[in-house]
Amino acid sequence: MKTLSTLLLSALLLLSGRIYATPTAADTLKGQKLFIQHVSQSVCNKLNEEEKKKPLNKLSPEEGQALLTDVLQTSMQDHIDEMAAIMKANKVSKPRKFGEMVGREVVVVLLQNCPLSQQLFASVGVSAMKDKPTIAPEEKPVLMLVSAEICQRLDTENAKSAISSRPKTERKQVIENAMQGAMLKHLEALSNYYGLKQIQNNSHMETVGRKIGLLLADQCPNYLMQMGLDEVTEN
Repeated sequence: MKTLSTLLLSALLLLSGRIYATPTAADTLKGQKLFIQHVSQSVCNKLNEEEKKKPLNKLSPEEGQALLTDVLQTSMQDHIDEMAAIMKANKVSKPRKFGEMVGREVVVVLLQNCPLSQQLFASVGVSAMKDKPTIAPEEKPVLMLVSAEICQRLDTENAKSAISSRPKTERKQVIENAMQGAMLKHLEALSNYYGLKQIQNNSHMETVGRKIGLLLADQCPNYLMQMGLDEVTEN
């Protein structure tokens, strides 16, 4: 079962990692960190205002992507003078490349500090997957037993101490334990649906893991986002 849960973790990391663009740059320019904080706070404020008009979890992936694009662009524009000053002071010769790098870092900060952004990015990221696995109607209730159990176990852990504030190695262990426990608890239901031979098939379980990841993106996206963040940032 340890191997089974490890396969599931690997599959989920693969899924969560696809939500992100390329990793953020390790080196920052003078003033860049503060600028990123200003822009990300502006984005989060705008999302909070939009939430008052219509719950963001009710938006379609297309609506969510359009909203994210709009608030990111307008927030950058709100701080365009600050951005220009940074580029001038640091003699940035490729403004477009700099803007793309800043945009990626703003997204990472948002996912760490702005809960409203997590569901939107999860929805958009999952929707953009080209090889997204299909969950059969009769399969979904079985998988939801596992995904709901994972979310519940992680919620319990998070109530003890914020998972996002723990060391990276501890976070990974907590998530793996939650997955292993959920799989063990519902192993009979999984075996009845897939068959024991398929449960022991690594390739098949990777696909199952990705399907569970899709459900987690809807049920408790904050933990899926944290997994993705750990893949693209240093602890």
